[in-house]
Amino acid sequence: MEDVRKSFLRFALAACAIIAIFSVAQIAFAYTYSGVLQLGSTGSSVTSLQSRLGISPTTGNFDYATRAAVVTFQLSKGLSADGVVGPATGRALEVTVVKPVPAPAPSPQPIPAPTPSPYPAGCASSSGYSSTTGKPCNGTPVQQSPYQAGCTSTYGFSITTGISCSIPVGCDSRDGYSSVTGLSCDGPAYTTPLPQGCTSRQGYSATTGAACINGVTTAPLRGPRGTLEHVAKAAGYEGRKISEHSTNAYFAGYVLTGEEFSDIRITGFDIGIEFAKGDASASLGKYAKNINVLANGTKVGTVDVANMSKDGDTYTAKIPLYGAVLRSNQATYFYLSADTEDNISKSNADNTWTITLEQIRYMDGLGNTHTDSSRGDIGADGATEFHFQPIDN
Repeated sequence: MEDVRKSFLRFALAACAIIAIFSVAQIAFAYTYSGVLQLGSTGSSVTSLQSRLGISPTTGNFDYATRAAVVTFQLSKGLSADGVVGPATGRALEVTVVKPVPAPAPSPQPIPAPTPSPYPAGCASSSGYSSTTGKPCNGTPVQQSPYQAGCTSTYGFSITTGISCSIPVGCDSRDGYSSVTGLSCDGPAYTTPLPQGCTSRQGYSATTGAACINGVTTAPLRGPRGTLEHVAKAAGYEGRKISEHSTNAYFAGYVLTGEEFSDIRITGFDIGIEFAKGDASASLGKYAKNINVLANGTKVGTVDVANMSKDGDTYTAKIPLYGAVLRSNQATYFYLSADTEDNISKSNADNTWTITLEQIRYMDGLGNTHTDSSRGDIGADGATEFHFQPIDN
């Protein structure tokens, strides 16, 4: 027993000697808080901040990469993860030069065992996500579905919360970060893979017969011959504001009713979108990427804005529709939506557009095709007004 005690003392003295040799001053890059820095800030203060966060090269521009690094730092310190360097974050970023610390006197006492961490593995606090498992440090179970609660795809709105299904899971708007994934809420939503047997969103699957636009199998039409009985504008869409960086943002709606005892398949919408007024650009491509058509919340058609025809300030398109069947004497809601550009210039904030459903193409049970002008039902007020909006406005 005496030999064991002497061996332990020799080991402890040797360890202390090593600590004494390597006890040097720890000097880290010093960042001094000098005012609020946020997305869009520029200058030497931003350069100093980027150097402190290890961002290379330093640009002096507070961009999205800098904001992401600030959020990561805030999460590691248990701060509010808003991506803005204010007083609290500024104090946490400041580094004081540590003076040399004298080596502790040798102690023959056994080194106590470390206290178990109260946080999950890979976590230094109850904020953020584990660096080893990726799970939330607060112990909240990770939601398995890639869609919003009450959603089965990225189209339409949640049947339980009313939130747009295009917003990433764990978010209730395009601001902040997901409580499920930790990713920015202004990023893209989960992308649904192409249905089996499809190489694009056009046409029908070669193996299942389902419409490639939405994976819905084409249903046979009942009744020999049918017509489109009535078209009306859906309420609540006049004057909609569509934010930049949006997916499937609704801006117009129509209610279509088929003839009694016969089904019809809607095969196409002919639309016209016109720049009505404002000091902004009249180029639709500066605001939107795609215009989509949805039937009862299911996407049934889309057109790339770059492929639309342009005449003056008016854009037109014939949009093929897939899997859109009107059952006899049953009203079906069709919506127009837009996938907007990631950044709409603030100089283009003053814009007003109108959308008009010019014609509807459909097929009856005998396979006959028809074209029906919707203006006869909707009338002179058939145009629906809407606006594109930069996020900061």
